[in-house]
Amino acid sequence: MITSGPAVEYHLNSLGITWYLDYGSDPRTAPPGKKKVAFIHHPPTSPRIPVATLAQYATGAPGSYWYIWGEPNRYSNYSPVDYVAELDYYVDAIKGADPTARIVGPSVLNWNFTCWGCAPFTQGSTWMAQFLTAYKDSHLGALPPIDVYSIDAYPLTWTQVPMTNWQVLRDDLIAYRTWMNANGLSGKPIWVTEVASHWAYSSWKYDFAKGHLTIGTGLDWEDDYLWAAMETYMYNLFDWLRDNGEARNIEKWFLFVAYTNIQEQVKTDGYAGIYLFEHGGVGAPLNRLGQLYREMTLGIR
Repeated sequence: MITSGPAVEYHLNSLGITWYLDYGSDPRTAPPGKKKVAFIHHPPTSPRIPVATLAQYATGAPGSYWYIWGEPNRYSNYSPVDYVAELDYYVDAIKGADPTARIVGPSVLNWNFTCWGCAPFTQGSTWMAQFLTAYKDSHLGALPPIDVYSIDAYPLTWTQVPMTNWQVLRDDLIAYRTWMNANGLSGKPIWVTEVASHWAYSSWKYDFAKGHLTIGTGLDWEDDYLWAAMETYMYNLFDWLRDNGEARNIEKWFLFVAYTNIQEQVKTDGYAGIYLFEHGGVGAPLNRLGQLYREMTLGIR
């Protein structure tokens, strides 16, 4: 699960989940009995965390998983060569302090599928091939010291909403596993570090005056949210992951997001999709999608 703020422990307990991401870098902040995946933010917008600080984090939560960067293929200024340099820095600092630490990354956005009706970005498959070559070229042919290979998975079908084409994610995950097996990484697990649906409405529009997306003309944020379509999408995708995850070594998947105010979030990143709680505070009831997710987590459905 991806969640943050004071309701983290409540969200996890309500959904029967132990592992989570909040995009913070200190794994020591996890609630008792929970497992937080520490996240390292991209340079140059975020400077490197000092080695001494990383050592404090790592020795205070030994055996933690460290997720280094997310979706580097979306950004032209984050090249595979740049990632190699950052990976070297963080692996040395983290594993120097805690040899039992585990490294997760680079979490490209999608694999062969990119998006329909939006600005193009580098295919995850292309970026990963370039990264593997760059690492080998600078490390005498060695494979990267990554323990878990990751991917963010979204059906970004802006020309076909709501975004319920779970099959493109299935096909991407199969292709990712096939690529890994062919490149000496067959023993490495895959984590889906983000998965959801970005758009749960029948149409959308861009408000040029305000400079942000909103739902289509005449639609209501509550009355026209397509709950049944999102339920079907979630059930099909997560049922496939449950049935095929072990055979394809897809070890974990993290749903984005426990709660967000989609009327506000859509202004900044275009997200008007899945959420699980009625509001963001402690004690918030599960909505329909939250009930489904909890039942699937607990094996009830």
